Amino acid sequence: MGLDTVELILAFEKEFEIEIENSQAVTLRTPGQAIEWIALELETLGRPLPKEVIAFAVKTITLRLSGVAERFYREDARFVDDFCMD
Repeated sequence: MGLDTVELILAFEKEFEIEIENSQAVTLRTPGQAIEWIALELETLGRPLPKEVIAFAVKTITLRLSGVAERFYREDARFVDDFCMD
């Protein structure tokens, strides 16, 4: 996992006040996967949020850290290959 993706994971952890283990972080390859995992984790912690809220935050963080234009954002795009995050 490169520096960009580490920053992304840290931003998700801060935004949602969760901890994402390294073993789990490497499996989160797309915004959609991150949204699903974060939703499940928050549910498990007893702090559920609507997926729309999670999706908006994930999108905002991803666009800010990747520098990709919003029109190119897709939940099935890959952080490394499509957003050029190493």
